[in-house]
Amino acid sequence: MPLREASEIDEIRPIGSALGLGGPIVTPHPVVTDTDCAQEEPKPTDATDTRAAGDPSRSLASDLVGSIGLYTVAMIVSRAMSLLLLPLYTRYLNRTDYGVLELLDLLMSITAVVVGVRLGQALFYFYYTVDDDRERRRLVSTAFLGAALLGVITAVVGLLLAVPLSRVVFDTPQYASLVRIAFLGFAGSMPVEIGFCYLRVRGRARLFLGATTVRLALNVAVNVVCLVVLKLGVASLLWSAVISTSCLALYFAWEILKNEAGAFHRAIFSQMVRYSLPLGVSAFGDFVLHFGDRLFLRGVVPLADLGLYGLAYKVGMVVPSATGPFFTYWNAQMVGIVKQPRGEEVYARMATYLLLGVTTLVLLLTVFSAPLLAVLTESSFHGAAVFVPWLAVAYLVRAMGSYWSNTFLLEKRPGLVARVTWFGSGACLVSYAVLVPRYHLWGAVIATMVGFVLMAAFAFVMSQRVHRFEYEYGRWGKIVGCGMLSSAPALLVHPVEFSTQIALGTACICMFAGLLLGTRAVTVREQRTLGRALRSLLSPSSRATP
Repeated sequence: MPLREASEIDEIRPIGSALGLGGPIVTPHPVVTDTDCAQEEPKPTDATDTRAAGDPSRSLASDLVGSIGLYTVAMIVSRAMSLLLLPLYTRYLNRTDYGVLELLDLLMSITAVVVGVRLGQALFYFYYTVDDDRERRRLVSTAFLGAALLGVITAVVGLLLAVPLSRVVFDTPQYASLVRIAFLGFAGSMPVEIGFCYLRVRGRARLFLGATTVRLALNVAVNVVCLVVLKLGVASLLWSAVISTSCLALYFAWEILKNEAGAFHRAIFSQMVRYSLPLGVSAFGDFVLHFGDRLFLRGVVPLADLGLYGLAYKVGMVVPSATGPFFTYWNAQMVGIVKQPRGEEVYARMATYLLLGVTTLVLLLTVFSAPLLAVLTESSFHGAAVFVPWLAVAYLVRAMGSYWSNTFLLEKRPGLVARVTWFGSGACLVSYAVLVPRYHLWGAVIATMVGFVLMAAFAFVMSQRVHRFEYEYGRWGKIVGCGMLSSAPALLVHPVEFSTQIALGTACICMFAGLLLGTRAVTVREQRTLGRALRSLLSPSSRATP
């Protein structure tokens, strides 16, 4: 069932953050920026600041690996803690409570779509259109104060309309108080999002991880007190979101406004809104992309089959979850990188690395999904493994399409992002309508693949017209070819024994590595560079907190 891309989903989700104790919101779609602004600190301590200061010991590879590693840790810690706290939640909340939280989460997600102003993505672009450090601070403070203003206005409207909203969502006014608390949390989430975007644009990955950890700790503490001691039920998770976002909003206000307090500039804010508004419009298309298949499957397959499909999708969603940290880093850095000497070459090369990384992940899911499900699920769910490889491939295509769509933001053409998203959502809807009634679950899988392929192809063609990059098509072909050949044994042979499944999967992975080296899809120099970057990341000095 989870059809939303990891990086797209948590744009502004105070309720979801409380449920999953999730960290900062991560914008999904192509965003833009780099980070060479280290003039404020005499000793740059963050990855991008160091690179900007001209330290040759910190290459882009080290920056990339180190920052993505820290973003990945932030994601893993949040997800792990949400699992660890499930026994507490399920003891003090019943299934009805969970249903209430799901509907409140949906209400906040729809609210975020309606507000539809992705100021963080505008910040990523405009931050590197100016060279003066004071102007950059004005941009950041304007974005932060503007987001806070929008959050307060939205919260006031939600508070005033709490009773009718409760009637619409729950068919009763009795949940109006919970709606009010949810909107209070939403108000804080908007400036907090800009705060995390500020850390990303500055390349302050360690502080990003620290802020995520603090938010997580606050959520856990408040949830435990409110659930166990005060017995507040559903309201416990809502109040934890309010308190954690309020504390972080105050911290970010101090961090951002300390050098130029109260710096809000209407002209700058208006320019940022005009840039980001089309991206907000595209969110409606994302809703269609991520929920359309369920609407069609609901009427043609029994609930048991729908549950099998949902489990397969959860496993396939590992792909967007894993690419989330990459886009968290890259989308906030790419504008500045492209502006550097040979920046366009780096941009094209990074597409190759993304394809290589995601292809490796898809291969892992293809060859190990069967034994994984055999360990984690009952026998009635093992059939989901057959759908996993194709859903994973669909999200590989989706990731590449998102990367190509970044070009529109590099060239200040955000409206094209919405056009691509709506094209993809339309293709998916048509495919669902044609294929799902006839082929049921396989129809949904094929329709998802068709929609994502058409969407990515449209994004590639349009992006190359806007700004032509010399991508490494030869290496792309080698990577995809190696992946297809290596996955063939697992797709053609379906051993029943667990040990045989593991042995076959391991052989496929070794075959993939050998083919990559044999075809020189990965060069010796790149292997050495990656090794140095990993050693730098794991060294004691690298792990030291600035």
